[in-house]
Amino acid sequence: IDICDMYAAANLYGLGAGVYPPSDLPYPAHPNTLCTIEAVFADEVSDADRAGKQTAFEWLAKQPPDVHAGVLGGQKKAAAFAAGQLHETELLAPWSQISARLGIAA
Repeated sequence: IDICDMYAAANLYGLGAGVYPPSDLPYPAHPNTLCTIEAVFADEVSDADRAGKQTAFEWLAKQPPDVHAGVLGGQKKAAAFAAGQLHETELLAPWSQISARLGIAA
């Protein structure tokens, strides 16, 4: 499990799981990605998709703890998320940046 799994499963824009506006594609999420891009038409987006919009943190909070480290990129970042210390804007931030903000050794 890694960040690509979140991008494929989360409904971040109310367009359905893994569906993004062309201007906000998270592709590629990392080097050597195996993700692909597929068009989704407006008439394929349901009312349930629109109602199910969620943030990345809302999606992550619903996942089992063993998924957190894979998506966030490490155990320390997952622990900060579990403790409520990680800001939503820090999803892709390196641990060194987060630990500096928290005042702890990287």
